[in-house]
Amino acid sequence: MTKEEYEVADIDEDEFVYCILQDGDLRSDLKLPKEDEEVYNTLKSAWDNRGDTTVYFTIQKAVGREKFISHRIK
Repeated sequence: MTKEEYEVADIDEDEFVYCILQDGDLRSDLKLPKEDEEVYNTLKSAWDNRGDTTVYFTIQKAVGREKFISHRIK
């Protein structure tokens, strides 16, 4: 099991998250987790209320699956 933290560049109208990778490329294949209402609401609120701050989402990876687990605001 591993964890990765990504800077969020955008969240589109279909709720796909655009993450900035370490090499500067964008990753856009992750979608906000509507099935986990608490995590969804926390992440969506952090993004919607970010103001001039930078938002980071942490993703946990295990057995070929990825899951949003937390966020950080800087």
